[in-house]
Amino acid sequence: MKLTLLAKDVESGKAGCPSVYLADDGSLVIQGHLLDSATEGNLLDVLPGEGAVHIDPNIVRAALAQLM
Repeated sequence: MKLTLLAKDVESGKAGCPSVYLADDGSLVIQGHLLDSATEGNLLDVLPGEGAVHIDPNIVRAALAQLM
């Protein structure tokens, strides 16, 4: 899968996250901090191989602006 960077937190410098990418199949890939186990316990119906990350809404807005 090829990824194109849409938005990245400018506070993170040249490394790290959060970031949002556009995949070549049209889906979005989110890079962010993994949830702690207590927070992850609030998720519903997590299947094997699935996970969740924490990301600032401003990064998502910036990524959406690139798609518009």
